Amino acid sequence: MATSFNRIVTGLKQAQPESWPTLLAAFSASYGVGALGFVAFPFALGATIDGMGISTTQAGLMGTAEFASIMLASFAISPFISRVPRRWVALAGVIVAIALNIVCATLHPLDYNTALILRALIGAGSGITMAAGNATVANANDPERLSAQMSTGYVLMMMVSCLIFPWASYHWGYSGVYLALAAMMLFLCPFLMRLPQHPPKEIEKKTHDDGDGKNVNVIAAGAILLAMLIFATRDMSGWTFVERIGMASGYTMDQVGSLLSFQAILGVAGPMFASFLGARKGLTLPIVLGVLAAGAPYYLMLVAVGSKLAFTIAALFLAGTYFFAQAYLIALAAELDRKGRIVAAAGGFVSGGSAIGPALGGYLIDNYGYSGTSWASLSMVIATVALARVALAGRNHAETSGATWLRASSAS
Repeated sequence: MATSFNRIVTGLKQAQPESWPTLLAAFSASYGVGALGFVAFPFALGATIDGMGISTTQAGLMGTAEFASIMLASFAISPFISRVPRRWVALAGVIVAIALNIVCATLHPLDYNTALILRALIGAGSGITMAAGNATVANANDPERLSAQMSTGYVLMMMVSCLIFPWASYHWGYSGVYLALAAMMLFLCPFLMRLPQHPPKEIEKKTHDDGDGKNVNVIAAGAILLAMLIFATRDMSGWTFVERIGMASGYTMDQVGSLLSFQAILGVAGPMFASFLGARKGLTLPIVLGVLAAGAPYYLMLVAVGSKLAFTIAALFLAGTYFFAQAYLIALAAELDRKGRIVAAAGGFVSGGSAIGPALGGYLIDNYGYSGTSWASLSMVIATVALARVALAGRNHAETSGATWLRASSAS
């Protein structure tokens, strides 16, 4: 009994952040700015349709433009992320996002084509800020733990955001949502001032000794980036329509909203457990089980549409399983390149999947129904696991045998 208690105490001590300023800075850049638009989008969607008089498809394209720009901006800067001053890059990105969100909120009337361009530019600003924050994960002594702690912060932020954005949308429409976005980003700006400008000296020295930049297994890097794209696509293809699935299972709209708010509270347990577990069980088991667990709720919802019990059980595990798995996938990306280039691009691939997911989910449901969509969702889970295993094999091979590495494009 005493031994078990001591292990728990030791685990809790180890779960403490290496550096609170670094954790807050990396979280603010990656999630507080880079991923805030994903939280706000469902609340901006209806308000934008009503306020601008546009169609659902047009409103969806605004989200797609923003999320695709996050991906492209993150991907574009990732090869250089170990050489640029990350703090100033992050601040430049957030200033662009804040300023243009205010323009979106105050420009009346807001023309659709103008709004489309503005949302894309906001995504670009958010994307480079996200890349700077994600690269910091790769420089931590324990990337698994820092990634999990950041995911915990994101779930907590979701709880607050799910109160702020509906209130702002109800009182001021889409202008209120965009002003709330700008205000929350502005609040996080001081934390960005503690973001490390460059990798620590020991990381720089190690990668210099490896040949002026750490060599990267291209196959493993491509596998983890594609895995995160498919992981996010599967999640957003389900999350976008979870309200409709809940109503088809016998809940009212208000009841679905209450259930989803409650599951966000329970969802803190997932990344907190990942933070507690860290790398003590390695990466393979947590990633495989985490991805399978994250895919199970949507599969259950879709295959058992009409069952209130099935929907309730599945909904309660949405956030916890997703953020547990995502924390370890990000940690694997960080382990593959300790200079942060792969993990910087990884955030963009998650954004790309989030942009693809709603359109893919709508197409599958319209053409194959919920049952057919459940099998598509399951196939994406299997593909994610397979790609993650390829990336894990590349990482393990590098650590044990000194395999042939190909230089990343930024080192050429």
